[in-house]
Amino acid sequence: MKKNNQLIGVLFLLLAALVWGFAFVAQSKGMDSLTPAQFCALRFVLGSVILLPVVALSDFVSNGNCRGYWPKWKGKKLWLYGLACGACLGVASMLQQWGMIDAEAGKAGFLTVLYIIGVPIFGVFVGRKSTILLWIAVAFAVVGSYFLCNPDVDISKIFSSASSKAAIESVEGTSGSKGWQFCDTLLILCAVAFTFHILVIDKCVQFVDAMRVATVQSLVAGVIALIFSIVLRESWSLEHVLGAAYSILYCAACSTGIGYSCQFLGQRSVHPVAASLIMSLESVFAAIGGYMLLGERMETMELWGCAIIFVAVILAQIPTKSKS
Repeated sequence: MKKNNQLIGVLFLLLAALVWGFAFVAQSKGMDSLTPAQFCALRFVLGSVILLPVVALSDFVSNGNCRGYWPKWKGKKLWLYGLACGACLGVASMLQQWGMIDAEAGKAGFLTVLYIIGVPIFGVFVGRKSTILLWIAVAFAVVGSYFLCNPDVDISKIFSSASSKAAIESVEGTSGSKGWQFCDTLLILCAVAFTFHILVIDKCVQFVDAMRVATVQSLVAGVIALIFSIVLRESWSLEHVLGAAYSILYCAACSTGIGYSCQFLGQRSVHPVAASLIMSLESVFAAIGGYMLLGERMETMELWGCAIIFVAVILAQIPTKSKS
């Protein structure tokens, strides 16, 4: 039964990664009309509204009625965990959007996915130890993500001489800029926020209803983004909102509603490190989506990156004797 639950959890996380990967186009289009805070506020608040009837349907399927629908929203733990998850998600999402304004896609993708390193490191401090096999899988995922996000990297130059000028130029040339920039700091902080988001979910899914806490999380994230927009004195325009309507609706219903609900359901039975590796497939599905929907060409290094990340995910699913 435990193996079946873990398999179901893996499938939920795979669905979340798939939905998030294909949502990149919608997010990019939405940013043509709205600021990061405005877009995040609308997608998350609308996402929480969409989840309300979904929770009612879930209650009806499970119990045959919805008589306990409203009382179940009064739990103290539900709102505390929802507040914590929503704060992490709201901050992470806005930092990612702001960072991507100035950073090139390759660098932004690689820095954001560094949560796959943060989860096992910070997990040690909350009692979630990782096996050697998981650490190996993390190393594979980091390498694969770098290749995927930097398809023009020249491996022969990197390994020909660690101290050569050619090697340094090769790495710098694929990172999008020479030297550290403010947008890089934003994306690193984004990865840290996503790290805490994954670890908080790992703690809360054992105590609260997954669908309800996903709803509260979306509402909190949306309110935080709205507060940021008000503090920054951003001007709102109905024309701009309508211009991004399709992007907002897709991200609210699919990325927020389906994606984050699947994350909560999946992490109930999957180790947080393994979960982070599965969710890192988001970048793979984004590349595949660009190829299928936008006709974007996939370079050789991108294909290698996809393959290496898939290997990392498979390694992370190999059972071990560790019970942590």
